[in-house]
Amino acid sequence: MRLAVPVVCGGLVFACGGGDSGGGATATDAGTQDAAPAVDADAAPVDAGSAADASLADQAAAFCEALANARCTWALACDGLSAGDRAGILGLAGDDLAACTANAAALCTTAATARAERGTLAFDPVEVTDCLDGVSRAPCQPSPAVDWIADYGAYFYERCGRVLSGNVAVDGDCTAASDCAAIDALCDEGKCRISKPLDLQGDCDATNRSAGVPNGDETCVGGLCVQVGTNSQEKLGMCTINCRETAQACPVGTQCLHATVGSTHYAYCTVRCERDAQCHNGFVCAAVNPDEPDGAKHCWAERR
Repeated sequence: MRLAVPVVCGGLVFACGGGDSGGGATATDAGTQDAAPAVDADAAPVDAGSAADASLADQAAAFCEALANARCTWALACDGLSAGDRAGILGLAGDDLAACTANAAALCTTAATARAERGTLAFDPVEVTDCLDGVSRAPCQPSPAVDWIADYGAYFYERCGRVLSGNVAVDGDCTAASDCAAIDALCDEGKCRISKPLDLQGDCDATNRSAGVPNGDETCVGGLCVQVGTNSQEKLGMCTINCRETAQACPVGTQCLHATVGSTHYAYCTVRCERDAQCHNGFVCAAVNPDEPDGAKHCWAERR
């Protein structure tokens, strides 16, 4: 398992900058890097306000198609990205623009349509132009994608995270965490609530044999279980939360850990620690990967 540096300001691709949140990422000087060509606005237009009778689901689907086209056009034009990087690291599978766009749009549309049908989807058409422009003009990095995916993710969320979001307030009824308006909220027993560090250290059954690989698990309040490897505590897996979309999904006081196992990239929340007493439920403070910077340790399971 290979770990990437946690999302911090001043990373490989993007540096700290202003924004609505006061801490969003902005692109570094594109003049020092190869920027992918801008996406043709006519390729997948989004006209959220032109059709008064367009349903929320239809508007979301049109945006998903345009976003997929913008991301795939950028990724395919970036010489430093292999097909494996596009699929495993960026989650953009497909050998050409049509296939890549279709795959990415389907994932986005399916999730948005489900929320629209539940009445828990918020769509902000004002943010669409900035999102698509930002995605299409992201710098093309020459280094392996795993080295800068955390920074790209932070930039992508800053530009596009407000277009499609949940609309359920804390204590409101929900079916999934994506229904909730707060990005760090969970859907716990049918109600939105803000996540807590203790949500990350429950016992669960990991279904994958490779350490560091997560799988869905409904017994975890965050819906995700990560394989912690063969260990002295005889733990099968540890509950966690998916933070691939944004590190802000992690509970306050925790971090988004980026891990690449084989050719696939994952991002999930962990509790950073210096001693066992900071961990709970029998988990210990251990180094997840000897190559991680600064000898960082996390509440995990001690390898044997």
